[in-house]
Amino acid sequence: MIQRLLRSLVLVCLVLAIAGTASASTPQKKKSTKAKADTTAQVPASKQAVKKTPAKTEPAAPAKAEPAAPAKGAALIDLNSATKEELMTLTGIGDAFAKKIIDNRPYRGKNDLTKKKIIPAATYAKIADKIIAKQQAPPIKK
Repeated sequence: MIQRLLRSLVLVCLVLAIAGTASASTPQKKKSTKAKADTTAQVPASKQAVKKTPAKTEPAAPAKAEPAAPAKGAALIDLNSATKEELMTLTGIGDAFAKKIIDNRPYRGKNDLTKKKIIPAATYAKIADKIIAKQQAPPIKK
């Protein structure tokens, strides 16, 4: 095993020696390059400084935003009966979305907003905890 290591070391030295003579035998065209080549010293592979890479640290897990629960006492907005102004108080709901919500009534559930492609899923995720789709009571037959 020691003989293998010595052979490997001899081969590495030979390769370095050949590489050093090959680069020294090529003429330098620019004086500035020659000056740089003269000032740099070649260090054998066994004594080269080992570059230490900083220890990999795991990035902190991004904090997951919990859905904002409606404040106590804050009433949910009913999709089937809310006015345009009430709908526009919701995050991400402007004039156009409020009009689309009103035009596509009635809703069986609040998730109908995305099923019917009234609003994007990202907007729905922002307002899902603030809305409700109440059902109209059927008329009582006499």
